Amino acid sequence: MVIQGSNEGLWDVDLNTNQIFWSKRLYDMLGIEFSNKPITLEIFSSFVHSDEVEEVNNLINQSIANDTPFETEFRMRHASGEYINMYSRGKTYYDANKKPTHFAGLIADITKQKNEQEKLKVLSRELEDSNKELKSFSYIASHDLQGPLRTISSYANLLTRKYTDVLDEQAKK
Repeated sequence: MVIQGSNEGLWDVDLNTNQIFWSKRLYDMLGIEFSNKPITLEIFSSFVHSDEVEEVNNLINQSIANDTPFETEFRMRHASGEYINMYSRGKTYYDANKKPTHFAGLIADITKQKNEQEKLKVLSRELEDSNKELKSFSYIASHDLQGPLRTISSYANLLTRKYTDVLDEQAKK
């Protein structure tokens, strides 16, 4: 009941039969019709982005072999043909004889979070570029102003020296 109220789906791999069971929520996330029938590793792999399928399968195998928690992000193909970003975590379950029997866990669609992260990266790059432009502008502006200020200062010094005997104390300052 708690899982039904969340945005996470469940997956369970029967390690004796190599059949995979997905919760209805996972089917919904992928935009496909729910089926109580188990799927195979090949079917699961067909949903994973081709650039990531080998890495995901390796992580699964390592987690089972080493009895370590499974946790990763990868893309899965939605029924629309678009890829959605998924975050999944799970672990291996054992029988009384310490034989692995199930590999199960949760999966969540993190596409919105990934899109927001990407927007933040773009904004951060734009801000860095803007800061570089401002630094460049301030350098150029200060450099461009130094010449005229030196000229004014030199001219003021010249006037002070030339007319020192005519200027009162306040003007000399």
